[in-house]
Amino acid sequence: MAEVAVTTDLDAEVILTNKERLFYSFGVVGVIVPFMLPLSFLSFFWTDVVLMPATVVGTFMMLCKLWDAINDPIIGAIVDRSYSPKGRYRQWIVPMGCITNVLCVLLFVKIPGELGMMQYLFSFGVYFIFFASYTALEVPHLSLISSMTTDYQQRGILTSWRQTFASLIMMLISATALPVINAIAPDNPARGYVLTMAIFCAISMPFYFLCVSGVKERVIPSKEEVKVPFMESFKCLKGNVPALCLMGAMLTMGLGAGFGGAGMYFWTYYVGNQMMMALAGTINSASSLLGGPLCVLMLKLIKNKRNIGMLGWTVSAAFGVIALFLPLQGAGLPGASTSWSIYAYIGLSVARGLFGQMTLITIFSTMPDVSEYTKVKYNLRAAGFIVTIIYFFWKLGTSFTQGVLGWVLGALNYAPGPYGSQPDAILNWIRTSMLILPVVFTALGVLCFIPYKLDENTHREMLKTISGSE
Repeated sequence: MAEVAVTTDLDAEVILTNKERLFYSFGVVGVIVPFMLPLSFLSFFWTDVVLMPATVVGTFMMLCKLWDAINDPIIGAIVDRSYSPKGRYRQWIVPMGCITNVLCVLLFVKIPGELGMMQYLFSFGVYFIFFASYTALEVPHLSLISSMTTDYQQRGILTSWRQTFASLIMMLISATALPVINAIAPDNPARGYVLTMAIFCAISMPFYFLCVSGVKERVIPSKEEVKVPFMESFKCLKGNVPALCLMGAMLTMGLGAGFGGAGMYFWTYYVGNQMMMALAGTINSASSLLGGPLCVLMLKLIKNKRNIGMLGWTVSAAFGVIALFLPLQGAGLPGASTSWSIYAYIGLSVARGLFGQMTLITIFSTMPDVSEYTKVKYNLRAAGFIVTIIYFFWKLGTSFTQGVLGWVLGALNYAPGPYGSQPDAILNWIRTSMLILPVVFTALGVLCFIPYKLDENTHREMLKTISGSE
């Protein structure tokens, strides 16, 4: 099954211009907005604004996240099998981006009147469709890295640009979303949420068009290759150690991220100052901006990207352990003698964000390298499929933990209310979700990188093998 490309794999080891990196990164602006808004606010919006029971919210979030995980390899295979003379990934970004942004706004619609079946059907139906749409947006954007260049370091640099832009957008959302929600409709939170989401999504839409206009796919498959049967893609997973390592790393990251979804509950009911979440998120995202340049520097010194990832998560876990000993409960109340602990926690979060970003860049930049590994070993370059099957495990982790988060809150009789209204059992669960479990899963993630042996020299030899066989 020969692959026909615009250039050979060795010739595609181009050094990307800053202009092309910039336009590729513009796409991240669109991709991150509909990712960040539901992740940060949807669970809290459903329980505290729409007044859905926490158990119901947790159950449906788990089911929809599970569906999100399942549809990943399906959509990845479909994307891999789409053909265009200009490439197979760019063509998906604009249409799916516009659809995803509209669905993101609809997620925050509260139907007037008492909570009833119509609200459940509408909210959960939109959420279900949203995940398929978002996958069809994010997967092509991630897979573009594999077709823009085959150079080992250039992929790391491009991913660093991508994640730097992602951190910038996350910082802006963290800094402005809650203040905008409260400013638009201080006495009507439902209206404040939906209008804020509409503003952010409208601002992000033009960036999809900018991304597509400024990037070039250099490795384009033949019409014959895109006709490969869907089930044949799964053959490239058997004995695929690099892919298995990334699957494990993404699973542990997903497990930690899912419990991190308790952020609004943590700052509202445990710390006692919801608005401090905006400050913490802003500073944490700002620190992540440094992760990209630092990773680019380390790429010149370290020949195996996995070592950067292992270092990042090891340091991040160590700072997370220190945060466990801070007296954060009630520290956000006016006049609290422990208010210093909030700033100490934010400081530790800055370090965790910086080093965690290095690991995230490592994972995203090694996914394209694994596509060359599958080409050599299985004669199938399935970049979209590899990205989605690895992402499947991240979403599997988040689906499970978000379900557990809601179930436990429901089992402990969680109900919205002012600070001090939650019993100790709920406060302990919120603390465990935010402070303890993410650290445990970060430490486990380090172990997943150990068997990964696909360094720069090995990757270079694979490119020579591929080019020699075409």
